[in-house]
Amino acid sequence: PDVGGAKRASAFAKKLHAPLAIFSRQRRRAAEAAEVDLVGEVSGKTCIVIDDIADSCETLCVAAEKLKALGASAVVGAVVHGVLSEPAVDNIQKSQLECLMVTDTIPLADKAKRCPKLQVVSVAPLLAAAMGRIHQSESLSALFEHLPAHAPR
Repeated sequence: PDVGGAKRASAFAKKLHAPLAIFSRQRRRAAEAAEVDLVGEVSGKTCIVIDDIADSCETLCVAAEKLKALGASAVVGAVVHGVLSEPAVDNIQKSQLECLMVTDTIPLADKAKRCPKLQVVSVAPLLAAAMGRIHQSESLSALFEHLPAHAPR
């Protein structure tokens, strides 16, 4: 990730009281393809790979494969916007991902039916709470300060 992404990942890890591991893409020489290194320890751990948008899901699937090869016990994906162009569903099904959680900001019902690993999460409750807070002149940041009561801890 870029510097901002690394900071967000660090903040998320702290919120979960979990260690952090990050893939770092490095170009050793100008004419060579970038190499991907893992910074952090994943052996025996459940890893959460987070991305803002996923189209083919190739990056997520490659990350899951590398994490499993490095000893991760499980890999879960989380994506805000799932474009999921073909062959994304096949890529997910064949991947090392246990599941891929994606919001419903893009309609995915047909793809979720074809892919048991795909879990679609509604953003409606969050949007409703945000609108209510705006209407009441309350803080929006409070929505993100605590895990929801129904969230596993």
